[in-house]
Formats: sequence, C-alpha cells, structure tokens
Amino acid sequence: ARFLFGAKLTHEELEDRLEHGAKIKLTKLTEEFTYDAFKKTYNENATPLFLSGQGKLTIVTDRTTLAPKPGQSIIALVGKKQEQLLPQ
Repeated sequence: ARFLFGAKLTHEELEDRLEHGAKIKLTKLTEEFTYDAFKKTYNENATPLFLSGQGKLTIVTDRTTLAPKPGQSIIALVGKKQEQLLPQ
C-alpha cells in the first residue's frame, strides 16, 4: 500500500492542521530559492503534497523521493504539525 503525502499524514492530522490555520501553499523554486532553502524556511512545518513542473503534476507519496529543481513548484501543507499544537 502507498500512503498519500507520506505515512505520517493521517486524515486526522490533515484535518487538525487545517483547523489550526495551516494553508495549502504553492512555492515556485528558483536558482535563488531552492528546495534546500524551502526546507530550511519551513523546517518540519511543511508537508509536500504535489510537485509540478514541465507539464506534469506528481503526487507525493511515502515512496516519492523528492528532488525538486528550479522551475518546478511545490504545493505543500504549511502550518504547525499536530504534535506542535498540543499544549505544553
């Protein structure tokens, strides 16, 4: 079985993050703002959902190896993960 968007993003987690203000965001990668910069900017607070570019849309699954390049766009769920939403 394959898991959409990775094995850790359950329906409950997706729903909770959206209820707590997470957004679906499209980020175009450039030579200046690479995938490494994207990861540094969002840390663990972004879950890639889709990768688009060159006329193709790739759905991210638990088996997807992400290696986006400049010119491609990442469509990601951006916002705090469930464990970060729990009271301290």
